[in-house]
Amino acid sequence: MGQLDNEIVETQKVRSDLLKWKIILVAGLGGIGFGLTGSTSSAEYADLVLCCIPFVCVYIDALCRHLSLRILVIGCFRDKTNKEGESEYSGYYQSYEKFVKKVRKKYAFSLESLVVVLSSVALCLGLAFLPRILKSVQTGPPLPNSKVIKWSGLIGFFLVLLVEGIYRLLKYKVEKTQVNNITNMPKNTDNLTSSVGE
Repeated sequence: MGQLDNEIVETQKVRSDLLKWKIILVAGLGGIGFGLTGSTSSAEYADLVLCCIPFVCVYIDALCRHLSLRILVIGCFRDKTNKEGESEYSGYYQSYEKFVKKVRKKYAFSLESLVVVLSSVALCLGLAFLPRILKSVQTGPPLPNSKVIKWSGLIGFFLVLLVEGIYRLLKYKVEKTQVNNITNMPKNTDNLTSSVGE
């Protein structure tokens, strides 16, 4: 397995870990914000911790999208540089990349994207409407900082959409980028060092 294969595998592992951290951080912040930790010393301001949730979502989504772009860059590079006869796997990789391109157009890889975006949208909009929901249900005291929480949810919502829009634009640009003038392409790419993401 070459350096590019290793980089794809490692990038997928990091992306998976980030998605786990998203769940852990949101649950932790939610627990603190709703006072589930049992601490009463600063309960008046505990709900302000909820304002961090949208920004944690946006940050992790942006990192996940960056990692997805790294994988896409490698795949596009392989597809556009492999020529028949370069190695025993070059035709295999080129066929695979062309197949993936066709499948991607049929939204076969869209489930992860859907989960990443919809979870952040749901959390942000949930926070934006949380003060109103709690007020209508009237279960317990209202959130002391409800306006700040509402605005953080709305700002987070628009930031999630902005990150997704930037990701889609960059993805389009990567897919349309041509590889020109590659000379002295090594037949064995095991020793290539990666500059993707730098």
